[in-house]
Amino acid sequence: MQDKHHGIKILIVQLARLGDIYMTWPSIRALRRKHPDAEIHVLVRPRFQDALKGLEAIDRVVPFPTRGFVEPLITLADGIPKALEIVDQFIESLTVECYDLVINASFSEMSSFLTHEIERAGSQVRGWTRSIFHNNVHFPDEISSYFHAQVGVLKTNRVHLVDLFAALFDVDLAKVDLAPPMLNGDKKNLPEMAAVVHVGASDLGKTAPALFLGRALKKFIEMGWPFPVVLIGAKGEEFLAREIEYHAQSSQVQNLVGLTPLEDLFPLFEKAKFLLGPDSGPMHIATLANLPSLCLSAAEVKFWETGPRAAGSAVFPFHPDHVPASEDFAEILWDFSQGCTRGELILAVDQVPSYDLQETPQDRFDWELVNAIYFDGAFPVCEHVGTVLGAEKLLELTHFLKEQIRMTQRTGLSWTPDFVVRMTTMVKAVAEVVPPLKGLVNWFLTENTRLPHSPEVQYLQALTSLLEAFAKLLNIYHLPDEMEQVKKNG
Repeated sequence: MQDKHHGIKILIVQLARLGDIYMTWPSIRALRRKHPDAEIHVLVRPRFQDALKGLEAIDRVVPFPTRGFVEPLITLADGIPKALEIVDQFIESLTVECYDLVINASFSEMSSFLTHEIERAGSQVRGWTRSIFHNNVHFPDEISSYFHAQVGVLKTNRVHLVDLFAALFDVDLAKVDLAPPMLNGDKKNLPEMAAVVHVGASDLGKTAPALFLGRALKKFIEMGWPFPVVLIGAKGEEFLAREIEYHAQSSQVQNLVGLTPLEDLFPLFEKAKFLLGPDSGPMHIATLANLPSLCLSAAEVKFWETGPRAAGSAVFPFHPDHVPASEDFAEILWDFSQGCTRGELILAVDQVPSYDLQETPQDRFDWELVNAIYFDGAFPVCEHVGTVLGAEKLLELTHFLKEQIRMTQRTGLSWTPDFVVRMTTMVKAVAEVVPPLKGLVNWFLTENTRLPHSPEVQYLQALTSLLEAFAKLLNIYHLPDEMEQVKKNG
């Protein structure tokens, strides 16, 4: 399938929010370097398509018809047929493009359906799609599988999304990929050396209290900050800015909340000293602008995956209901503005993981186990008997299922899927009781969903191979002699 570019045609599906879109910029640029003659389209929700302005590596922005799909459901008594008709027409408009490659960078159920429909037209797919065997979510590549098994707030992943997107796109990032766009704009009236403060976030749970920020900025300015303090944010966040201004009580504070389009943040950041704010879109713009950032990371946000990456950046974990004293934080902010580090901050580093944090032994074990399974790291030493006992129980379940497979093959009877259902239920139960094994269990459960379900002979062969791989990993922590001693001692 050749086009006017005399190269392949690629569709990138990115239906997530602003931050995720900006975190895909480096991979899209690297994809352009890898395929200079390709025609690259990016599918986004209209609400967030401004996040692609200035990205010179793409040829076309494809808006997803969110409004056209939702409006009939709201305005019509039986709007489902009309909504489905709109979606079908949109999918048809994509299939006729004859994309050679579709990269689904959304990692969502909805995007997997959309990707699957395009895949049926003959496109190669990376990222989540649907299985042809049982119509569940399918993970066709290792990164898709890893994302499902290990990425998320309650999981163990320590790889930043910027790096995961690069692996999904099958590209190697270079310095030129993490850079601001070349935009024409008036930079004359922009403040120099400003401390830029992003006042809001995508939800209030990620937003620092305005009273806390206002008082901290007041103290920060009183400590001798000589440059402007510029407030930025989206329309609808003006009330936060007004409260911050009220408590800061300084003419150095400039309120630009609701007045600065996303693309205008790049020239502002180019002349700024640093950014303070939550884990949100502007934080990832700052990474592209190489602006040091201090991220106020809320408890429900995983900074390992989405924190700032610019040199000199750091993370300050906080909970909106348990913030530190404003005066204490002002001192932390002052030291950060002077390039000094403090123990309360988690520093960004140019490696994987992307942050320098002395974790608890248990957290370190959890990550090192995942790192060993997926990235050939060294397996961590287990110091807890409960983990070894859990591994032994999982081995018993693995041997039981392998025996059921052998009996089926010997007798010629049809395979009973209930065996796998019961085993996976018990495996999940073990992981709940023995959390250090969750990373390994999540790997097994996800790989199990990737097995071909027909023909039966091929499925049983693949299942046997998976069980053998699972047992091999479990045997690392199965210590028969020590276990016998533990059982004798009660």
